[in-house]
Formats: sequence, structure tokens, C-alpha cells
Amino acid sequence: MSQFLKKLKIILNSRYLIISLIFIYFICLVCNLSFINKTTYQEKYYNISGVLLDYKIDNDKLTIILKEKEKIKGTYYLKSSKETDNLQRQLEYGCSMNIKGIIKIPSNNTIPNTFNYKKYLKYNHINYIIQIDSLKVLKKNSSVFYKIKNFVVRRINKLNYSKEYVYAFLIGKKDYLDNEVYKNYQNLGITHLFAISGMHITLLCMLLKNILKKLKINYLFRELLIIIILIFYSFLANFSASIFRALAFYVLLTVNKNFYLNLPTIKIYIYSILVILLIDNYLLFNIGFQYSSFATLGLIISSNIVKNKRYFSKVLLTSVIATLFTIPITLNNFYEFNLLSCINNLFFVPFVSFIIFPLTIISFICLKFSNILMIFIKIMEYFSWKLNYFNIFIQVPKFCCGWIFIYYLILIRSVYFNKFKNIIYCLLILLFIKFSYLLDSNDHIYYLDVGQGDSIVYKFKRSNYAVMIDTGGKVNFQNKLLKSKNNQNYLTHNIITFFKSIGVTKIKMLILTHGDYDHMGEAANLVNSFKVDNVIFNCGSFNFLENNLIKTLDTNKIKHSSCINKLNIKNHIFYFLNTKEFYNENDDSSVIYLNYNNYKFLFMGDASIKKENEIIKNYNLEDIVFLKVGHHGSNTSSSKNFISNINPKYSIISVGKNNRYGHPKKEVLDILKKSKIYRTDLDGSIEIKLKNDKYKIITYKP
Repeated sequence: MSQFLKKLKIILNSRYLIISLIFIYFICLVCNLSFINKTTYQEKYYNISGVLLDYKIDNDKLTIILKEKEKIKGTYYLKSSKETDNLQRQLEYGCSMNIKGIIKIPSNNTIPNTFNYKKYLKYNHINYIIQIDSLKVLKKNSSVFYKIKNFVVRRINKLNYSKEYVYAFLIGKKDYLDNEVYKNYQNLGITHLFAISGMHITLLCMLLKNILKKLKINYLFRELLIIIILIFYSFLANFSASIFRALAFYVLLTVNKNFYLNLPTIKIYIYSILVILLIDNYLLFNIGFQYSSFATLGLIISSNIVKNKRYFSKVLLTSVIATLFTIPITLNNFYEFNLLSCINNLFFVPFVSFIIFPLTIISFICLKFSNILMIFIKIMEYFSWKLNYFNIFIQVPKFCCGWIFIYYLILIRSVYFNKFKNIIYCLLILLFIKFSYLLDSNDHIYYLDVGQGDSIVYKFKRSNYAVMIDTGGKVNFQNKLLKSKNNQNYLTHNIITFFKSIGVTKIKMLILTHGDYDHMGEAANLVNSFKVDNVIFNCGSFNFLENNLIKTLDTNKIKHSSCINKLNIKNHIFYFLNTKEFYNENDDSSVIYLNYNNYKFLFMGDASIKKENEIIKNYNLEDIVFLKVGHHGSNTSSSKNFISNINPKYSIISVGKNNRYGHPKKEVLDILKKSKIYRTDLDGSIEIKLKNDKYKIITYKP
């Protein structure tokens, strides 16, 4: 046995083993991403029976993950409160279900640099989604694992207070947390506390070790029992990426200690990472896994520096190092970073670690303690609201991965060799990325895919501001997706994320062509959530939506005007082709003309044939290069006479996929056929890059 352990120690200490495992991993990853297609479904109607892995009921919306031959995500809209109550009683983890519906391939993100739902699902081994027509619970699962999991869930549901936090801290389900509250935590940079990770595993192990010691259980059996409990716990948390990594690390640490392998901690860390990546290749793309891995790496290589410090210095240094190692991940995904997140963590990490988390476990065991837990939760929420007034955000545009690599090389070398002066180079890299928009010599025009609506963004070269024409928006709450509290303002969120990713910190001018929901429905959300200098309305009387927006603008002290003739921004002159007043929302729509370096743009809003005829009469518009087609390709716009007069080279139609109006109309497409046609429903967002006498058109297809 001792001989075997000696050989094992030599093998594990070999750098060639690590290199070989890394090589094998990347081969597996490439195969999974490029060559191997494991899916068994097609886009058609299916009758599927499988095991329920996860579910959530949010108002009238049921979301499930079902596994038959492979995992599939389904959405079902509940028809009555009675059906909701019945399903809440019947649904259990692991139960057999039958579902019927149309299977579809999820869409890519069509607004650049925003959340990619298709990739997110793929990295969770889900290739298809299903819109469920009908469903039926068949039978319960007799597995011990699922019985324990369902017991835990039923136990949590018995809590009078703070059950959403118990869900988050105990089994890692954060989707029950209030969206606004969670956003506060996100702004503070403390959401890692809600992802079950190394910190939770460490605290749980400490608790278990103390209990088992008092029970006088043998050391080896104690360690084995802890590992078994942790595996059960990981199962309860759906083997989330962060807990999976922490579990692997703890198991390897235990093996290293008990079998006297004497491997350095950094090698154990590397092996734990490689083991779980080989088990699940896609974990590399999981944000929780990235946060957990890099924070742990930072703490391991800085352990010699931190261990001899006093408590406060140790906590502060740990927070700073963990933050420095996770900054690139935050910036790469959210394009901004809170400078005060280190300070915030100084308060929240001990508060959650030593008060909230233990109380969560106690409340689960003894339900009456949920009253006490609620008090401390309220304290945490109160401070999160208050501290949000003092946030200092640094916005950084999307950057290439090469800078991340250089950043980590310098950071690891600085921390490992205790040369903290060199960290200044990391900060200089971040500063360079922050102002990288100054190197962009292109003008960018984006026709954003906002569904059945309009939204156009003109981003000027070497600047951090933009002009926006319309915001898009949904008509009231016709779309059921908007009924879910976590989906409210989703479009605005995507637009703001997009602005941050391209280095835009403010909208210099927000031009609203007219007062329809599909053109300005998101305007109020946008001005409340993002810096807007000025808002310009069209000519004519204001409707209810416009008047409400004006109240919001006045509250926020944002300038606004209406019925202007031209706008000059950075030598770009936007001409407003005003004609007579039509006393009709669509025909009173602002029509905007821009001629920059002989590239002629025409933005038609929802103007109909009546206004087109007036424009031809009053203005000389020839050889338009880029036409934003009027009224989403409706046959009320884009007459033969008008199109032949302006003779567009490219026609861009902003239109929703499978919209109920049947836009764009076939007769309009026939009229436009001499031009190259782009459509947001087929091509996604359309980007035009302009530089001197050259241009490039980029599409972001669904």
C-alpha cells in the first residue's frame, strides 16, 4: 500500500499529468461544441414522458426541466387558480410527467452583447424548449435522493417567513428572491453570497465536524460521513457549478491529508478544477464556476500573506484579493463594476457567514426560528437599500480576452511573489479598457431587434454617448411573459446592457418619433434607469403615454422639447422633415434625414403614404443609401411612387417575429425588391459601421 501511495504521489506531482489532463479536456470541449450532436428532438409537436428535474410556479407561469432521453425546458401557462393549486400539490422533484407541445430551438440574443439564452441552455445541456399545451403528473419517484429533496422543499414551504432566503442559502435556488431586492445585492457586488460555494461548504463542514466530534465518532469515519453528507447537499442544490467545484476541492483535500500525499494546495485546486471540467465540459462557461474558481485561486496563492494578519486586516485583504481576481469576470458579463464592493463585502460576508447562514439551518430544523431569521433578513435588506445610494460604478465596454489573460498573468505574479506594487499594472489595464472607446474610429448605427417596434442607436466615433431614435416597447401586458415579475422591463435591461457594452454612458438625445407603445413604451423605464440628457418629441398634440413621460422627465429634471427642425451633434445634422399636421399619430410621426459623408439615411417612423407624398412635395430626397422602412413594412406605407423617388440601396424593416399584423406585407417587399432588404425578425439587430468612404453591415441573427 505504501509503495502504491509513493507511486501515486510521484504521478500526481508530475506537471505532465496536469498538461495531459488540460489537453484531454480541450479535445473533449471542442468535440462537444463542434462535432458531436447528441440531441434527439426536432422542431415539431411531441408527446413526451420523463422525470421532473426542476420546476417553478410564478403567478400563472409554470417552468419545468424534464428529462426523457435528454433534458428539455418547458413553459406552461396555468388556466385557473384551481389548476395552480392542484399542480402545487402534485408536483415533486423526480416525479414522472407527461407533456405535449411544440418543441423549438431557443433563439440567440439578437441585441449585441446581451444575455444569450440559447448558449445558457446549451451549457446546461438543454438543446430545446417546449411550449406545453397540456401536462399530467404520472407517478412519484421512490428514489431516496428525491425523497430527501422533496422533504427539504416541503419543510421550507412550511416556514412562515423568509422562505425565499432559505431556498437561496440552503439549496441554491435564487429565483424566488424578489427581483428588485436581488438587483440591490447585485449592485453592491455581494450576489456571490447567494451562490452556494466554498464559503457555505466550509461553514457546513465546520458545523458537521463539531457535531460529529461531540458524538465521538472515529476520525476517518467522520470524514467519510461528511463527504457523503456533502454529496447529498450538492444533490439538493442541483449540483450547481460553484458547489460542485467546492465539493471536489474538499474531497481531494481530505484524500491528500489522510493518505499523506503531501500535495501542495495549488495542485489540489488544479486537479479539482480539471476533474469537474472533465465530468462536465461546459462548466467552463458557467459564471458561478468562474467566480468561485478565480476567487479560490486568489485566496490560495495569497494564503501566506493573509494568515499572519489580524482579523480585520485579514478580512479586508481577503475581500480585496477575491475582488481583484473576479473583476474581469464581472466586467466581461455585466460591463460595470462597483468600486465599493470590497467595502460592502466587509460587512455582508461576516453577517451572512456567522448570522444569516447558521440561522437558515436552525430555521429549517426548528421552524419557529424563522421569525428571528426574518428580523436579520430585514436588517440586511435595509442596509442593502441604504448602501445603494453610495454606489460608485465604473463602466467598461466589451473587451478582448487577450487583456484578461495579461491581467491575470500580472495579478497572479504580483500576489504570489508578494509584489503588490505591480498590481498597479492591472489597474492600468482596466483603465485602458475603460477608455478604449477613444480608439474606435467608426461611427456605428444599430437597428435594434426590439420585437414589433422601433429602436435605432447612432453611436459616434471616439465618444461615450449616442443618439437614440425610439425605444421599442410592448403594448400594455399582452405578452404573457411580462406578467412574471422577473421579466418586467426585460427589454430596457437589454438595451442598457447593450449601451454599457459599447461604451455608451449617456444618451445625448432621445428622439421619440411618435406616441405609440411600440416606439416609446420603454422610454419611462429607460430615463429612470439610464442617463438621458434631452428628449425630443414629434409635432402635434401629446397623447396619454407622452404626457405621462413628460411628468417623469420633469421629476428627473431632464430637458425636453418638441417639433424641432434640425439637430447638430458632432457635425452630424439630423433633419426633421416636418410637413403639415395630420392629427393622426402615425402621420404626425417624425421623419428624420441624415447625410453623413454622402451616406444618406432616412428614418420613416410610422409615416403613411399621405406623409410620404407630402415629403416628396417639400423635399428633394434622392438615392437614399439606408432606408428605415415606414410602419414595420405595413402596406399603409412605402408606396411605389415614394420608393422610386428615394431609390434606396438598403431597406431595413424593424418587425417582430410572427407578429399578429402580418408585417411586412408581400406587396411592400415587392416594391422594395430592387434594394437589399434586412429584417429584424430574420436578421436580428443590424449594425452599420461607417468609416470615411467605407461601410460594413453586420447582423445578429436569432
